[in-house]
Amino acid sequence: AAADPFSPRTARTPSVAGTPASTPVGTPCRLWPAPSPAPPEATPVGDFGLKRLCEQLGMACPWPRRKLTVLLVGNHSAGKSSFINWYVQQHVQTTGVAIETQGICLVTAGRRRETLRGPATLRLFEHLAPLAALGATHALSTQICSSRARTFRLITFIDTPGMVDGEFEYSFPVQESIEELAEHAELVLIFFDPNMQALCDRTLSVVRSLLARGCAHKLRCVLSKADTVPSDADRNKVLVQLTQTLTSRTGISLRDGIPTLYIPPSADTGTPRTPGPPGAPGGQEAWLPRRHDNYDHNQNIPNYIFELCAEFEQAIEQTVESTLDRAKCDAAALLDAALARLATAAAARASNR
Repeated sequence: AAADPFSPRTARTPSVAGTPASTPVGTPCRLWPAPSPAPPEATPVGDFGLKRLCEQLGMACPWPRRKLTVLLVGNHSAGKSSFINWYVQQHVQTTGVAIETQGICLVTAGRRRETLRGPATLRLFEHLAPLAALGATHALSTQICSSRARTFRLITFIDTPGMVDGEFEYSFPVQESIEELAEHAELVLIFFDPNMQALCDRTLSVVRSLLARGCAHKLRCVLSKADTVPSDADRNKVLVQLTQTLTSRTGISLRDGIPTLYIPPSADTGTPRTPGPPGAPGGQEAWLPRRHDNYDHNQNIPNYIFELCAEFEQAIEQTVESTLDRAKCDAAALLDAALARLATAAAARASNR
């Protein structure tokens, strides 16, 4: 028997694209055509970027300056790590009277707190590959910090080992490594504390080598821990001795003198002090330097630290501008090299016909 066309089991539905003319009631129908299968993804070309293209064309491929790089050099216990902790507003570097930093530590901003060792550091900072040839891979480390204080997200600090004389031996060539790092830094801060008074021969040797390599415009010499000097007279004596020692033994030009620097109290920064590491002796603020007990705290001490922060911001703007200018020049040179290679290939094909 013929099926009843009005039976609910065989009711006809409107013929629409993508749906048969007769389907059982209750079957969902498509009001639009079925989507065509997604086109296959583009075939990856591999790691063929600007770096590989420059290598094929025989051109240098400079590392793009995405952040300001600040290199910190100085005697041990000169306040390099304390300055980084103050700027970042977190306890990133270990501080103390002893030689706490015996390797090269890069402090940079990231999404979460993380520590990288030597091989991972070289993968993150490819331009530091020459340090591996110097045998300094084991001494490298990176502290990734999530701080958003000041302009830290646009700065990478490089903390170097404290310089000492005598029989102390480092596990890698410190001076050669600092010279290589200075080539990639926009600013090099030389820290001298009042106790050492720039009498460390290794520090002076580093200053001489950096001057010989044309890094004079990057150097900033500062007298750190200026608030630990009991009086203005003593501080002036230290500054005079430090200036005479540097100019006579290194030949550096200090026409504007050596500025004084110290970690300001929380009242000067407008922000609370960051707690120290868990279990730090002396409470949460024990990791911050203390002022001299005999010093009059109401007396104003010139502090270069805020001018240094302003110089960081200015250097960041200059770094961005110079990076863009360098990118334009590199792109033009790359285009000229590619066109020259194509012209040579076309001439070779014409001569073979």
